[in-house]
Amino acid sequence: MIWPINRPRFEPIPSATVDGFFGGCNVIDAVLASTLDCLYNVTCLDSFIDYFPNLNQTNFTWSDGLSTLNRRDISLQNLLAELFVEKWSTSINYSQYFAECAPTTCTYTEINHMNISYTITLLLGFYGGLTILLRLLAPLLINIFSKIKLCSPNVICNLSNFS
Repeated sequence: MIWPINRPRFEPIPSATVDGFFGGCNVIDAVLASTLDCLYNVTCLDSFIDYFPNLNQTNFTWSDGLSTLNRRDISLQNLLAELFVEKWSTSINYSQYFAECAPTTCTYTEINHMNISYTITLLLGFYGGLTILLRLLAPLLINIFSKIKLCSPNVICNLSNFS
């Protein structure tokens, strides 16, 4: 018995080099090192039809290619790092933004994460503030309560002299 019963048939494809594409042991490293120069060359794009016959069914005209004016010999890794953006142009117009969006309200949420050092510092601050406040108020409160206690119910006490 021969295994597998229905062996796949492979047709040999003539090998060719593709400009700007690299090969290597690790596929991702090879792709990231590639510069994609073939995409700027029409004859190189035509060679893809030999490898991928279904490309003829697309409505893409291979004669267009990519513009050679924008051609840069930059690796795919660098293009990904730049997010495939050649130039950032920012134009900020807040009045136009608010005119188009017409927000009725504008709110934002600020999340503050309290950590243990902030909590300890806050508690020590409260303790220190209460200590100072009670040291100032304790003698005054004791003086008031002692004078109230000394007053008899029949005598009108003069509580204005608390020294």
